Amino acid sequence: MADGTNGSTLPEASFWANIPEVPEDDLFTITGKYHKDPHPQKMNLGVGAYRTAEGKAHVLDVVRKVEKKFSDTKALTKDYAPVPGTVKFREETRKLLFGDCPRAKDGSIVTHQTIAGSGALRVGADFLKAHQRSDIMYVSDPPWSNYLLIFPASGFCVRKLRYFEYKKKGLDIEGLLEDLQNAQPGAAVVLQVCCHNPTGVDPTQKQWQQILEVIQSRRLLPFFDIAYQGFGSGDLDADAYPLRLFEQAGMDMIVAQSYSKNMGLYGERCGSLSAVCQTPEQARCIGSQFSNLIMTSYAIPASHGSDIAVAILEDPSLTDEWKVEVKGMVDRIRKVRELLHSAIVKRNTPGDWECIVNQIGMFAYIGLTKTQAEHLISKWHVYLPSSGRISMAGVSASSVEYLADAIDDAVRNVLDG
Repeated sequence: MADGTNGSTLPEASFWANIPEVPEDDLFTITGKYHKDPHPQKMNLGVGAYRTAEGKAHVLDVVRKVEKKFSDTKALTKDYAPVPGTVKFREETRKLLFGDCPRAKDGSIVTHQTIAGSGALRVGADFLKAHQRSDIMYVSDPPWSNYLLIFPASGFCVRKLRYFEYKKKGLDIEGLLEDLQNAQPGAAVVLQVCCHNPTGVDPTQKQWQQILEVIQSRRLLPFFDIAYQGFGSGDLDADAYPLRLFEQAGMDMIVAQSYSKNMGLYGERCGSLSAVCQTPEQARCIGSQFSNLIMTSYAIPASHGSDIAVAILEDPSLTDEWKVEVKGMVDRIRKVRELLHSAIVKRNTPGDWECIVNQIGMFAYIGLTKTQAEHLISKWHVYLPSSGRISMAGVSASSVEYLADAIDDAVRNVLDG
């Protein structure tokens, strides 16, 4: 129908009539089902968020202490933060990531606050798409599922590198190095610094050195993702080894970082994006590009989480308390790994279960099939993604035997997949 003015056609009854529905993310779907399930022994092993031994969301004592101090002293402001985040936040974050390195001192590393790690990945990807000649982004196989949403949304073609050896349930270092050797020069490669999500399998220091050599020879750009610093070894500096190795080798690189896990600031959405450059001038130019991209999306970073992070990082006594709490979270996860391993071995469950104690961080990738994962949900009320990845943070000493029974049943009786 013409509108009677210029002959143009009127729109359909609704502007939104032909918009398709996007399927809900697997983790959100199973979390929703978990919350609706009245079963008394239900378990949520999906989302990678730390839980107490009682299965409760955990707020670190040092975070509570800082927030109380803010309240008591009325020191907290609700004013806008600068677009890149406060100077103190950027300085303390650089120090946490890179230690006391010359490039941080001379201004050759630029850091901006972001909306947690996912926001850092998106801003970093948008920056690279605008300024790199390659439209390929390499990720591990299997990848963190959100990579497959973020990088295509920025215009990248995502290609997978061999990473996990499914038979031995460990790192396929030969396959990884071979795929890196065949990667397109100039492309970016996403490298998880520690506590690989979803597999819980990390390279050794020697293997990181091998990875560095191939990346240098192929002129690839490292795009580091560090969401779990401290959750691997229990030592924040030790977990940053790959970053510092590549920095000391003189590499250009991008680093996406998050405080969600190691400070428990999940809902505060506090993270950072850094570019490691050759000169302060390069860093200044890249920083201006980061700021421009941020201004075109969320404009100003949230301040409460970054204020907490700064308060902890700039006070040596609070930093020490934080490190103790991080180590405590790591030790609890290690303990439930040992308990689950022992419980499964005790049942003579078919298979090799050493991966449970050999893998690190929040996740266990133990070889469960999609059909077995569905069986755990439908029969045992154990909620996990279709990949079979288990969030060990959702397991407690009191639930280990129940979970071992469920896994034993699935492995023995659900053989297809």
